[in-house]
Amino acid sequence: MLQWLKKEKIISKSDKKAKRGLFDEALLIIEDALKTQPSTDLKKQKLWLLKEIKQYDHAQTLLDELLLELPNDEILFVFKGELQLLRREFASAIESLKTAIDLGGENIWAEYLLGRCYVGLGDFDRAAEYFTSIIKYDKNFFKGRLLAAAEFQLMQLKS
Repeated sequence: MLQWLKKEKIISKSDKKAKRGLFDEALLIIEDALKTQPSTDLKKQKLWLLKEIKQYDHAQTLLDELLLELPNDEILFVFKGELQLLRREFASAIESLKTAIDLGGENIWAEYLLGRCYVGLGDFDRAAEYFTSIIKYDKNFFKGRLLAAAEFQLMQLKS
């Protein structure tokens, strides 16, 4: 119980730094903790931070390590799909995100990312299927994320 509380306090401290945009400091907190208290939750926090600071190769290495430990972890497959999407590996991302949904059931974030993958492939009908399914959860989430996805795609087309 004491170890769990320590871990949660470390993650909370890291989250506070990250919310203020201090991702490097948040990452240092997690890396220091991992030296003395290796834990899957701390590694997942590190994975999220690495993604946020765009250290995709380092994040992929950690993700591969975690998937060996937890081959049926829905969240890890969402991370994998998101990293693949960020690298514009749309077909691989779709496979990973569908695996996440198969493992854990409905996952609004995975569905949103699947929609973005299909937008990236230019398959707007399939994208609409995933974006539309999100409406049943939260109409505001759908509107905001759809606008963000559209803006993202416009930026990609310009470059």
